[in-house]
Amino acid sequence: MATATQRGSTPFRLLDVDESEEEIKASPGVLNWLYIHNNDASAVHYIKLYDLTAANCTVGTSTPVMVIPVEASVQGVTLFFGEKDRGLNFANGICIAALTGVADADTTGAGTNEVVVSGGYW
Repeated sequence: MATATQRGSTPFRLLDVDESEEEIKASPGVLNWLYIHNNDASAVHYIKLYDLTAANCTVGTSTPVMVIPVEASVQGVTLFFGEKDRGLNFANGICIAALTGVADADTTGAGTNEVVVSGGYW
């Protein structure tokens, strides 16, 4: 099996995704894949992706372009968005947050180290 770097994408990892926006890429890019782990035994967490840089993203105010629900105690789910020319395109930058509510205005974040995300982008 080819690794992310062999496919040409740049790998990243975030060990504590919560209500503070995390910048994956500060310029236009393409998201290739995500691996999401929800350590919370009792709550669904919503992974929100924003087509913004961290400087322009405000969780609870900015509108996410994608919301991914991850059930409690999920020991890892991998999402593959496609190769470089067919991945998930972001025109401005790629930011991510993990919240306990699905509403765009929600600002209640996951607890410390409850949501871990790895992935690859171009």
